[in-house]
Amino acid sequence: MSLFDFFKLKNTVGRGYLSIYDQQTVADKWQQVEELLGGNSAEAKRRAVIEADKVLDYVLDRLFPNQASTGERLKLAKEIFVGRIQEYDELWFAHKARNEMVHNLNFEMPTAEVNATLEKFKEGLKILGGLRP
Repeated sequence: MSLFDFFKLKNTVGRGYLSIYDQQTVADKWQQVEELLGGNSAEAKRRAVIEADKVLDYVLDRLFPNQASTGERLKLAKEIFVGRIQEYDELWFAHKARNEMVHNLNFEMPTAEVNATLEKFKEGLKILGGLRP
């Protein structure tokens, strides 16, 4: 086993893997999401949701590198959520909420919903192996 192989965290379902470096990147980016959430402005909370979706895309891109979009990769990730279909559906909801936020000029998300959406992203990232439980 080479040193490179040692640092791979194999994913038996997906075609890709998350390295220790990838996991650290996700942890660092998630810390930034939480810092944004701590801000008082609606814009900071909006950015927190957008950044959380970027973190999700980063993880999914590592697991399913040959897919063009987050949505396509998220469909393939369903296999990883065996026995956790509610969490999978909630992750889809969080991704769709982010899309609505970005594409609908008049979309406003209350703080409680922002918090719930970020929790859905966080739980999904744990299941995918991007964040430690």
